Amino acid sequence: MKKSELIKKLNIPPAKFNELIELGLPSVDDKQKTFDWDEVIKWKKTTNQEKIKKLVAGKIYKNEELVDTFACTSQGGMRRSHYTNSLVLITAEKKANIIYQDKWFGDTLHYTGMGQKGDQSFEYTQNKVLKNNDINKVNVYLFEYLTKNKYKYIGPVKLSKNIKPYIIKEMDIDGINRNVVKFPLEIQTENYIIEKDVINKEEKTPRQSEEDIKKKAFAASNLNKSIKGETASFRKVITRSYDRNKDINLYIKNLANGICQLCMKDAPFKQKNGEPFLHVHHVKYLSEGGTDTVDNCIALCPNCHAKIHELEDENDKNKLLHIIENRKASD
Repeated sequence: MKKSELIKKLNIPPAKFNELIELGLPSVDDKQKTFDWDEVIKWKKTTNQEKIKKLVAGKIYKNEELVDTFACTSQGGMRRSHYTNSLVLITAEKKANIIYQDKWFGDTLHYTGMGQKGDQSFEYTQNKVLKNNDINKVNVYLFEYLTKNKYKYIGPVKLSKNIKPYIIKEMDIDGINRNVVKFPLEIQTENYIIEKDVINKEEKTPRQSEEDIKKKAFAASNLNKSIKGETASFRKVITRSYDRNKDINLYIKNLANGICQLCMKDAPFKQKNGEPFLHVHHVKYLSEGGTDTVDNCIALCPNCHAKIHELEDENDKNKLLHIIENRKASD
C-alpha cells in the first residue's frame, strides 16, 4: 500500500509517521513510499514490546506515553489492549474519587474492580480479564496516578498466590451501598520506589453533607476490618532520594535573607541556630530531571513550598523563574 493509505489506516498524523520511519518502520522500497501491511503490524508489535520492556519502575510517564507504549485507550482505570496482550491498571494512593478505595497491605495492593454504579461483578469486562489472568496470560502493568497527566510506573503485577479475589461492601458513585470486587495484586518488580522529592498531596474531595461523610467513613472502616491480621494499610518500599549540595542550599537561603521568594513574607520562625526556617525548592523537580544547581533553586517558606507542589500553578512557577533570571543578571 502507498504511504498515504498507511497513514490513514494507522490513523496517525504525518509527523507521527515520520517518527515511525526514523524508528525503522519497514517499507517495500528504499524511498519509504510503498509498504506491506502485514510486515508493518509485525514490526509495530515488536516495537511496542520493546517499549514495555524499557519502562522504568519509579519513573513518571505522561498519559500519551501509556497510550503509545501499550496501544491502549487514554481513559479509565483498567485499560485492555489486545494489540499488546496487556491490561494497564491505574491506582492512586489517595484517590480524588473515593468510590475506588485501593489499599496496600504489605507488598500486596487490594485493587478495586471496574464499575461505578450498582454491584460490581467478576464477570464484567476487564474484571473478568483480571480474574482469569492465570488462564488468559494477559500481562498486567500497574501505574500510580499522581497529578494531571503524571503516572508513576510501579511495574508488572500478578494476582496474589495467597489471597483470592473477594467481594466487599462499599458505596457507589451515588452513595449507595453495593458489592465491590477486590483483586489482591503482587508486584513482580523487587520494590516500588517512592520519590522523596514529591510532597504528598491532601486528598481532594467535593463538599459533602455530614451524613455523607459519616457513611464514607464507616465504609472505609468496614474495608479495613475486612482484611484480617492488619490494623492499617501499609507498604514496604525503598526510597530513591536525591543528593542536594549543602553549599548550594546555604547559598540559596542566604540570598533570600529570611524572606520567602513567593509570598515575600518573613520565614515562619527561626531555628535553634538563629537561622530563618526556609525550604530550598527545585523549580524543575529533581524527580523530573531537574538539576541541583543555583539556577534551579529558590528559597520558600513551608506553606508556599507545599502550595507549589499541591497546585503546580504556572503563574507561581513563572514568578520564581523570573526571580531567578533577575538574580542571575545581578550576579
